[in-house]
Amino acid sequence: MPINFQGLSQHIQSLAKELRTDLPDRRAILDEAIALFNSLDEDTIEAARDAQSTTQRLPWLVARPLTYPLDAKTAAPPPPHHFIVAAADGSNMPPDRHTSIQFYVINTGMVWLEYGGTAQCELETETTLYYQTEDLYLDGEARQYPVEGSRLSARMAIAELHALRRAVEEARHRIPDTPIVALLDGTLILWTIQTEPDQVRKPLLEEYLQVLDWFAEQHIPVASYISDSGSYELTNLLRIAICARQTTCCRPPTPPATEGPLALCRSLERIRDAALMRRHLSPGERSILFASESQILKHYREHEVRFFYMHTGEEIARVEIPDWVAQDPDLLALTHAALWDQCRRSGSQPPYPPALHEAHECAVLSTQDRQNILNLIEEELARYQISIQWSAKSMHKRLRGV
Repeated sequence: MPINFQGLSQHIQSLAKELRTDLPDRRAILDEAIALFNSLDEDTIEAARDAQSTTQRLPWLVARPLTYPLDAKTAAPPPPHHFIVAAADGSNMPPDRHTSIQFYVINTGMVWLEYGGTAQCELETETTLYYQTEDLYLDGEARQYPVEGSRLSARMAIAELHALRRAVEEARHRIPDTPIVALLDGTLILWTIQTEPDQVRKPLLEEYLQVLDWFAEQHIPVASYISDSGSYELTNLLRIAICARQTTCCRPPTPPATEGPLALCRSLERIRDAALMRRHLSPGERSILFASESQILKHYREHEVRFFYMHTGEEIARVEIPDWVAQDPDLLALTHAALWDQCRRSGSQPPYPPALHEAHECAVLSTQDRQNILNLIEEELARYQISIQWSAKSMHKRLRGV
């Protein structure tokens, strides 16, 4: 039996009991948090940020407001009568170190949907097999820095952005002179390579930024959509604002406070930005713009990432955009309008952009897809009397006898 259901059941019961007990406290914390959020002014926030920047660097990210008041919100404008939404997504089949033939696969789905015109659309999938030494290693000559894990994630993000550009180019060719919004799923921040050495980070980031350069030159807004964001950057902003008002600090070795503002500071560790924004925003509304302070963004040039939260009608989405989109009121309004329009087109399903859903369906690699790819490779190699050798560990997994 691969799962000890009896032991697992006990843990599940404990989890449910803890969450049930936590509900009243969580509601009270959210009430306090939204009251604080509504009361903070620019002077308080900037003083808190200045105080934080002169002390030890915090171990968590803090949102930087780009406009004030903090609690301002914007209703979604109506979309253009005629516009296009393009989207791209990706999945991958990572390299398997237990095989004698090393390769990986990146599968990208690209979609564009026309609204208000002749209702044209295009869905396409591109599947690429990477097997050359320069594909498998970021330093192919020395065989250093294999493309796996976070590096493969970065490669896929770049492939998705290239696919998005191709979708936009095709849409513009077919339907010229029509507003386009370009969407990606997930984040625009390549944080997975933030700690990589320069010889790894620089070429990956430069290729990514070059594609963003094209979108900026074409004046086509790019936005990434994060469903039910798990970020804490906004609640972390509330935490440093609390600390700026206190004469003592809640960080160790000071004993945790049990009441008052410092107790709220400690409690906010458990509150996601989405929970706070669900209290603040109404369906279709967005928050003010914030700047992310991920370290890798220092290398993003004019593409530094800004973000806002949007109420989709059911959940709170985090929307990330490059700075040049944030600085252009027309592009920002077009992005907001298109996203709200997309969420309202979800039908009976939870609100989520249909363009992103279709791109995901094109890109996803099922278990059977992965096996079919492997079978094709093995069949083609067999024509040349070449066979893939599997490690003993892998063979035991495939041919389990007990």
